[in-house]
Amino acid sequence: MPQYELNFQDYLRILRKRRFVIISSIILAVLIAIFYTRLQPTIFQTSVTVMYEERKTVLAALTESFYWRRGDPLDTEVKVIQSRTVAEGAAKKIGLINGKSTSDEIDKIISDIQGTISAEKITNTNLIRIITTGDNPDRITKIANATVEAYIEENLNRKRKEAKKVREFIQERLATVEKELGNAEEKLKSFKEKESGAA
Repeated sequence: MPQYELNFQDYLRILRKRRFVIISSIILAVLIAIFYTRLQPTIFQTSVTVMYEERKTVLAALTESFYWRRGDPLDTEVKVIQSRTVAEGAAKKIGLINGKSTSDEIDKIISDIQGTISAEKITNTNLIRIITTGDNPDRITKIANATVEAYIEENLNRKRKEAKKVREFIQERLATVEKELGNAEEKLKSFKEKESGAA
């Protein structure tokens, strides 16, 4: 069977003959792409940057030597920002959660906010970027601002708890030292009495 090779003229003839099918396919593909793009919701993103400053308390300085390896504090703060506690605080600040909300509603709202929020540390800095994403720019801006406020409050609460622990630790140590000092004074007094009696 003889082989027939197509030349350039043959390709042009095929294109001319099938031009309606080709042009229709291109137009249809463009229309589908435009229609699909219009159906997609517009996604907005906003971000807020916070600075984390680590201040070691007396208790932290005393207990740090007992740990073999300390984690990166910024990684911890990123997890705190993405936590349920901060999301719940943000929801309360925006007014999405109130006293009438059921536990199922609260769980759904918190889960929704957690899905909106992400956080990342900025390399070689002590800054954390909080990013909120969604289809409503006003809503994600409110969530971003409320998240920062809730995170700051959570941070202050943790510092207060830490300060309370330090105070309790110091009070316990003072009580122990006072008791030991009282015992030492008693021993010294009885020692002096024995010495003066022996003389």
